[in-house]
Amino acid sequence: MRDGSLARCQLSRLIRILLELQRGAFPNAIELGDWLGVSVRTVHRDLNALRQAGIPVRFCPNRMGYGFAASFRVEPPALEREEIASIAWLTLGARGLAGRLVDAQAWAGLLKLVEAAQPADRRVLRGLLALIEPVADSPPPRTPPR
Repeated sequence: MRDGSLARCQLSRLIRILLELQRGAFPNAIELGDWLGVSVRTVHRDLNALRQAGIPVRFCPNRMGYGFAASFRVEPPALEREEIASIAWLTLGARGLAGRLVDAQAWAGLLKLVEAAQPADRRVLRGLLALIEPVADSPPPRTPPR
């Protein structure tokens, strides 16, 4: 019998698989299983669940891993201008407004947030980002574990 916690675990894995495949890294079932902490059999069940939901997961023999059909993309929810502006100012506040500098990870995240905004809001948000500068010597953004 499946209880709510098991369903939440599977949903969490499905979302993580979706995001990992969207990165375009073409992981195989062994890599996904290691990353998710589950068996290869569970990874195959999860991939089949995604396919049954209409998501075009495919095995790419030339890449020896899984990916999406080229035209498929999971779109993030649209953020409102005020939400992104608040996040940008929180990021600056966390840095103490020290010269309006943010580290590379925060900068990369802010750029992604701007691109997730409504098209009409992007110009305004880019103007806000013009007030911020990334720190040149901070480490590059981290990627999910492999």
